[in-house]
Amino acid sequence: MYETGERRRTVQLLLKAALAGVREAQLNLANIYDDADGVRRDIAKGRYWYKRAITQGLPEGAYNLGMSYLNRGDKRRAKRWFMVAKSMGSEDAVERLSR
Repeated sequence: MYETGERRRTVQLLLKAALAGVREAQLNLANIYDDADGVRRDIAKGRYWYKRAITQGLPEGAYNLGMSYLNRGDKRRAKRWFMVAKSMGSEDAVERLSR
C-alpha cells in the first residue's frame, strides 16, 4: 500500500500494528514521521516509536534514532544511540562509530 501511494491508509495500519506491539511496524512508523514521508514531520512521534522498537530489541531503532539526532546536528546524542545499537548487534552502528 505504501509504495502505491496510499500513505494515509498505510500510516493507519502501521499505527494499529505498532500499538499492538509489532516492532517492525514501530520502526517503519518512526521512519515515516522522522522523514515526513507522506505525513507531516513529527520528530517527537518518530523518536517515540524508535524508542518503542528499541525496547523490543530492534537494533535498527537505536541506529535510526542515532541518525535522527545526527541529521539534526546533535552528535552527542547520536553517538549515544549508535553505542546502544552497537551493543544490540548493529553492524551499521559499528561502521558509523568507526568514522
